[in-house]
Amino acid sequence: MKARRRIALIVSCAFAGGVMLVHPLIVHDGFFDINRAKAYSFIFAAYIAFILRIIFEKRRALRGRPGLFFGAAFAAVLTLSVIFARDTAAALFDFDGRQCGAVYFGALLCAAYVCAGESKSRLWSVHAFLCAGAPVCALAALNFFHIDPFGFYTKLSARYAKGFISTIGNTDFFAAFLSLYLPLACVTACETRGLKRIFALVCAGMGAAGVIWCRADGAFIALGASAYLLLRRGAFDALACVTGALSAAGALCHAFKTHIMSLSGCLCRYIAEYPAVCAALAAACALICIVQKRRSDRPYVRSYRQTADISAGLFVACVCAAFVYFTFIDRMSVLDKALSHLRFSDTWGTYRGAVWTRALRLYLHSDVKTLLLGYGPGGLSAPLWEQYGAELASIAGRRFNDAHSSVIQYLLTTGALGLSALCGLISCALARAFKNGGAPGNAALCAAVTYILHSLLTVTQPETGPLFVVLLFSAYARGSADAPDKKRCGGVTDARA
Repeated sequence: MKARRRIALIVSCAFAGGVMLVHPLIVHDGFFDINRAKAYSFIFAAYIAFILRIIFEKRRALRGRPGLFFGAAFAAVLTLSVIFARDTAAALFDFDGRQCGAVYFGALLCAAYVCAGESKSRLWSVHAFLCAGAPVCALAALNFFHIDPFGFYTKLSARYAKGFISTIGNTDFFAAFLSLYLPLACVTACETRGLKRIFALVCAGMGAAGVIWCRADGAFIALGASAYLLLRRGAFDALACVTGALSAAGALCHAFKTHIMSLSGCLCRYIAEYPAVCAALAAACALICIVQKRRSDRPYVRSYRQTADISAGLFVACVCAAFVYFTFIDRMSVLDKALSHLRFSDTWGTYRGAVWTRALRLYLHSDVKTLLLGYGPGGLSAPLWEQYGAELASIAGRRFNDAHSSVIQYLLTTGALGLSALCGLISCALARAFKNGGAPGNAALCAAVTYILHSLLTVTQPETGPLFVVLLFSAYARGSADAPDKKRCGGVTDARA
């Protein structure tokens, strides 16, 4: 029995670490086959690991997992949606889309089960992801300055080259990658010491600079969430590292402005134009860190939390107020392209406004079966094109295969039942991860929450979806094999501050 238990442990840890280490780096035929290569390599690994875990796991371990009911419910809804789908092959494999069919979602559930079985998997997943993310961000920096060491751009025209970067591919997907990587690196830096902490700080700096290399406005969700987490923990040395990296990246953009990818219309162009602002912030954070260490060994935890919460609350309130004002009251004022996010319209978020409204209309006018079970994974493209294809083409000039929002996508492909089961599964995992605590566990939890926020604005895709599932359910695993450092680690000692 001990041998079987050991094999089950090895399977979970090897799978979690392997996915987080290898998956971000998988590329085939440049950017042309990146979806398929990442999707099917993950699918193969997930099903193999699941079978091995079932064989060697103790049967009593199958009982009592809080998320098991919701996972089984989502699997049942997926099965029914495939059975009633118009195109069974598309529902199973999504060949014409991003390979996110029922087979892929089944692999995600298998990965969740494998990682949730062992608390030690969170150590492997977090550390492996930090190691894998560094070369991904480094390659993104090279690509941003038109350096293509692996020839990924040789087959792309100039029109499409600006939309792809590093081993992740689409810049929006790279922003989703940063929404996992940057918060995870920042929180890891707060809760580790020595060489691990230095490495995490370097990774946080590389992830922060990646916000500029990415050129997708969604990456600012990762940057804002990371800044909030660091301020709440009083980790001003890590804040200095992040803002310093932004300043250095902005200075490089300014120095080599004729040899970089275009920043026109991107929020990050303001950082590139005014790197001195980030440099001043970095100097201020460094000064606060010095004063903090000289005055006391105990940081002012409560004041940091209150400052972060109040600042974040005021910022969100101001953004919401401006959004309501420019959307419903003042629709005549001309907004800069980078500030056009404050007014919702058909062109909002690179025409996300148009596809969101049409997708929701399509759902509201569907029959009862579709309302409950959806069109099936990969089944949204055809009905969306039939009902609103011409209208969307006249607005955006192109065809949409999905809803460009994970929540709306799940609503239309798995229906109200599938979305409810998925929300229940994720909520249960977040609650358990918060209860478990621990240094890598908290880092994975913060990364998962940030990714969920970003997923409201981006499509479902296999480039980052497996990374999110492995991180979240590694943190969900029962047990606390990774207790946080009791001594001060550059910030607040409370792991969940």
